[in-house]
Amino acid sequence: MYKSIYAVLFLFVSGKARELTDAEKSRLPRMYELDEYKSCLAEVDGLYCFGTIHLTPTERPHDIYELMEEHSSNPYYFNRTLIRRGWCLSARDAEKSNAANIFENRAKNWAKTLRMNAKLHRLQHCRTYHETKDDEDAIEPEQKLFVKILLAILAMNIVGTVYDHATRDSSRRNKLLLAWSMSANWNKLTAIRTTGDPRLPTFEAVQGFRILCLLFVFYAHVLVLHYLFFVANPEALEQLTVSTKGIILSNGSNLVHMFLILTSYMTTYNLLLYSEKKPLELRMLPLCIYKRIIRITPVYALVMGYGATWYARTRTGPMTDYAIKGYSATCVKKFWTHIFYLNNVINKEETCLMPSWYLAVDMHLYILTCLLTLLLWRYRQAKRLYTHLFFGFLFVNFLVCYIYEYKPLVFLSKAEAISTLFEKLPSFWHYYISTWGALPSCFAGLYFGHLQYDLLKKDNTIFTNKALVYLHNISFPLTILWAAVTGTYTHSISSRLSITVFMVVDKIVFIFLSSILVLGLINIDGPQRRFFAWSGWQALGRMSLCVMLCHWCVGCIIAAKPYVYEISDIEMTVDWIATVVLSYAIALPVTVLVEYPFQKFFETII
Repeated sequence: MYKSIYAVLFLFVSGKARELTDAEKSRLPRMYELDEYKSCLAEVDGLYCFGTIHLTPTERPHDIYELMEEHSSNPYYFNRTLIRRGWCLSARDAEKSNAANIFENRAKNWAKTLRMNAKLHRLQHCRTYHETKDDEDAIEPEQKLFVKILLAILAMNIVGTVYDHATRDSSRRNKLLLAWSMSANWNKLTAIRTTGDPRLPTFEAVQGFRILCLLFVFYAHVLVLHYLFFVANPEALEQLTVSTKGIILSNGSNLVHMFLILTSYMTTYNLLLYSEKKPLELRMLPLCIYKRIIRITPVYALVMGYGATWYARTRTGPMTDYAIKGYSATCVKKFWTHIFYLNNVINKEETCLMPSWYLAVDMHLYILTCLLTLLLWRYRQAKRLYTHLFFGFLFVNFLVCYIYEYKPLVFLSKAEAISTLFEKLPSFWHYYISTWGALPSCFAGLYFGHLQYDLLKKDNTIFTNKALVYLHNISFPLTILWAAVTGTYTHSISSRLSITVFMVVDKIVFIFLSSILVLGLINIDGPQRRFFAWSGWQALGRMSLCVMLCHWCVGCIIAAKPYVYEISDIEMTVDWIATVVLSYAIALPVTVLVEYPFQKFFETII
């Protein structure tokens, strides 16, 4: 059964315009080119600029330009009339204040050799010799402050560890200092947890499944990052956007909602369990929010601080100037919006670390989940209310998306759009990363959290039903099959109503399948649950926050190679493995030295 389902995935391919032959493609102007970077900026009057140029023919007919237009007619391909260049401008013209004109003149002279006109579409960045020397010689105050903070954190960990070992035999120990014990926090990270409550260990399988989902997300992000930089064969990226793999990855973006469902699901369930010890009250809400903030914010602030200070210095070269410095500048500008989880509300179209929008949405939905659970935990019709809210906000999603013509990510995942990280695409910035668009996932999590609690209080036989067990066993491949088939289908629809209906139906089906999968992992003893409940996943799962926050920076630094490079499946796979390994290597000390001690320290204070 599984083999047949997976085999079907590869029977679907999207429709494409006529493919140019290799000979025809070789006649097109190279989409990316870089002049020598170091030698250019070694000159006292050196000026290195990056820009995008728009080409038009000087006269018609123009056989090369017509090939460019024909190739660009596929909306999922790059616009080949826009080319990117990193040029070393002549020493005598090296006036940065006039860099745009200098760059455009260089482009016009180059275009004449092709019988084309060139117009500057955008000047991304320029760098002079003096700026290079200043960067080498000077460390900014913010960078010094970041290093001091790291040293202070390390010192606290050393003091806490020494104190822990020195006072092992003492009956009165300072818990604030013990919070910084590296050995204690290491034991917490690596412990194999067991509990006497038969209801709690069932969630161990969710930890392993969460890791699998993270690896899938990391792979998608690694592929996206290659669109941002200069590659010698952009045709490979164009083919990726219309391939089965690309369609699954882009239409599998609903996977984010799996994490949001899990947040609401587990928050609701744990609060309902707590209600058996003490009645829930609304005044507990600040404490719930406080505990969430002290778990996430220290690591979040550290990564954002790195992004605002040392991110652009981690790797040197033209691609660092081209992309990473811009993101680093945004980290400085939007630092406080991230710390207060408003980065998907304030200046939302300016991105620092792209995946960080998820934390803002997650925090907003967590607060809403806690509020509703504290208010309605005794309400017998809570599940019915959440069902109404789920479908009600799906209808709201439908109306708003229809009125404003928002589209799902599979429609937006075109080579040109990905290369600019969906710049000026309202569907991404006003819908995809919005909190309101994720409200149905929140209500689904609330519903299943109550359902889980109610089922485990009774003599639970529903999960022995053969049909449900079978549906659970095929839910994962069905999710992939759904993403492949519907993602392929969407390439052929264009009406506003059809697109909007697809968005709603897609979300309903994905939430249904993912909920069956998660409920089964918790309640059905089978091969999937035993695999994901393996104790080895536990430590990796506890590092999920740090890994999620680190992986974008790591992947960006790896992909920012200082030259135009060939891209291939092997290249992308190697970069993905390197991103995963380095992210976990970084997350290990960050979890032990930052996340756990800060969390325990602030918990002890209250």
